[in-house]
Amino acid sequence: MKTLITLAALAAGAIAAPGFAQVAQTETLSRAVRVADLNLSDPAHVAKLDRRIGKAARAMCRTSTTYDLAAKLRVRDCIAKATADAARQRDMAVAAARGPAETRTASR
Repeated sequence: MKTLITLAALAAGAIAAPGFAQVAQTETLSRAVRVADLNLSDPAHVAKLDRRIGKAARAMCRTSTTYDLAAKLRVRDCIAKATADAARQRDMAVAAARGPAETRTASR
């Protein structure tokens, strides 16, 4: 089983130079989230993984100390995208830990 979930996001930051208009820069960031120490068949450990993913997304997406509304919205969107992108990997890791789905037969 994979021991890491990788988050990726586009982070847009603005650089202002004196006398020049703002120039937007966009870069792709990624961060690994460790899962090897978790038992993903346990809901408490899945919740811990979700907290790790959220923490990594917030840390990765914080790009500046600018507190204007546009910057806050970019950070919020970045966090949402990073978390959504990680969701598929998270769900696959949880499913693998829980094993094959139970086969149920109807009885009459």
